Amino acid sequence: MDPKLLILKTIEKFVQANPTGWLGRTAIQKLCYFSKELGSKELGAPFDVYFQMHQYGPYSERLAQMLFQLEIDDLIEDRSEDPARYSNFRLTPNGKQHLADKNGEVGAWEKVVSDVTAAFGRLPTEDLELLSSIYYTHARQIASYRDAGPRREAVVHEVERLKGHRFPTPRIDAAYQAMIDARLIA
Repeated sequence: MDPKLLILKTIEKFVQANPTGWLGRTAIQKLCYFSKELGSKELGAPFDVYFQMHQYGPYSERLAQMLFQLEIDDLIEDRSEDPARYSNFRLTPNGKQHLADKNGEVGAWEKVVSDVTAAFGRLPTEDLELLSSIYYTHARQIASYRDAGPRREAVVHEVERLKGHRFPTPRIDAAYQAMIDARLIA
């Protein structure tokens, strides 16, 4: 799927679920990250955007550039009063029409994006940062440990290290458990 369509669909589904909510760059990054990870697992479909760990969790430079391009192309707009400090993205009329024209290309990804925005769309950005950092670390450790799988303590410790002790250990552990309970990680 075209990553730009994923961004547009994420904004559309977020606004449908949370019409008065704020949707900034960091939240879009995290929602798209979860859609990519969960969609790739559920659909077996590739999504050509690479995420790496960054200050606020998984981040894609390519996705950031696409977000900027969507603004230039008048498909999305930032409705915040102070765009230098924060963002609040919405689809423009052109963006709504473009998405409607390309909706057939979204296909099965629509359910993934809907599920992700329903599960995570109302969370504060700080919680999205923590959850996506846990998921990212867990996934990377699965690749490292292979058959044995990552140990919970190792994931919690690595997130604590990556985040510079921004989140206390009990909060990381509770978020890890919530992800297990939601069957996002095993």
